[in-house]
Amino acid sequence: MAGVTPEPEIGVAARVFPGQSVNGDAWCVHRHGGRWRIALIDGAGHGPQAAQVAAAAVALLDANPEWSGQEAVTRCHLALKGTRGAVMTVAVLEPGFDKLVVTGAGNIEARLWTGGREQHLLTQRGMLGSNIPTIRPVEVELGPTWVLSLHSDGVRARFSLREAFVAAGGGAPEIASALLRDHARTDDDATVLVVCFNRGASA
Repeated sequence: MAGVTPEPEIGVAARVFPGQSVNGDAWCVHRHGGRWRIALIDGAGHGPQAAQVAAAAVALLDANPEWSGQEAVTRCHLALKGTRGAVMTVAVLEPGFDKLVVTGAGNIEARLWTGGREQHLLTQRGMLGSNIPTIRPVEVELGPTWVLSLHSDGVRARFSLREAFVAAGGGAPEIASALLRDHARTDDDATVLVVCFNRGASA
């Protein structure tokens, strides 16, 4: 329909640490007031205890879709005190999908390809539930076509998001699967979340 903004496409691919039955990584997407909030969480370590911590963060985010990325990170940090902790990155797409705000603590990497340029959106050191620095969100203007990836440290960071986009034909699930297949480590849980947007796509 003319005048209707298309929605982003989301794809996720994950692999459990060998020998474990559950993933210590978790993710969630919430929509509130035209804004999309996307989070990837990695519970410290792996196995059931890591999965329990990540699930607790997701449950808190599920119950509060209105929180900004900064509030989400801060509130999860407080809620996870006394646990083994987790790292988390939150990406917020503002209404219209022309601005991205990334907030996080720990080593979940956010990477963006837009306007022919690929950039790492650095978050900050820290561990939710233990110690985090002053949270400083990163804001980025988005072009009409863009690709965003989030991945846990079970995925090696030496890849080109643009090359993955071209090779996969532009589909978010295909990009996520390819990145996991080609770059996942064998000594940790591994999760890749990819968001693709094309303003020229039909609604």
